Amino acid sequence: MNDRLLVRVGWVLPMITIPLAMLIHVISGNARAFPIFISESDYPGLERLVFTTGLAVTGGILVAIAWRLWERLRGQAKAWLLAIGGLAGALTGSSLSIMAFNDMYDHIDMHVITALGVFWGGTAWALCFHLSLPNLNEKGKRLRKWALILVFTSIISMTLLMRLAFDAVPDAREPLDLNAVQEYVAWAALAEYALFIALILCLISFERDLIDSTNHLSEE
Repeated sequence: MNDRLLVRVGWVLPMITIPLAMLIHVISGNARAFPIFISESDYPGLERLVFTTGLAVTGGILVAIAWRLWERLRGQAKAWLLAIGGLAGALTGSSLSIMAFNDMYDHIDMHVITALGVFWGGTAWALCFHLSLPNLNEKGKRLRKWALILVFTSIISMTLLMRLAFDAVPDAREPLDLNAVQEYVAWAALAEYALFIALILCLISFERDLIDSTNHLSEE
């Protein structure tokens, strides 16, 4: 599989997996409310099969993308930043694969830890990649810049909303009772959807940079 196709599969697969799992979850009547967090669709049934399989495979693909981007672009980038970005990409992919097998219903602690690995690992990957490659595709850089702004806005919004939720209803924290704080979850879930889209846009920007990289190598 060539590098551009690998990156494309890396963002198309989760774009199919997550909406499909959530759609099945809602249509089957298993959703407790709406909007809900993405991980709530990792629920026993067909939606779990879709969620776990799709994201486990995506995680492996992201690790491969991190390696291939580092290998392909290290001669055109600030090496140390690209290397840190590559490690962050590997963290993102491995966290996603582990998270796929640790649902929020039965393994909440591991689920939260790995979800943070995906969110912050993906953010660090995109940021380091952005800073290490100042001379690549202008459209890719512009897309990644706006995507990173959306990433930070979404993470901060989601974190603050859930802190407000548990401050308002402390008993909802342990055991976790999202129904009790659904008025906050509704907005936090929208922030999570925005975060998901922003991280996908970062992957799309990587594909654009590979176009310029391929052209650059061809000219040489």
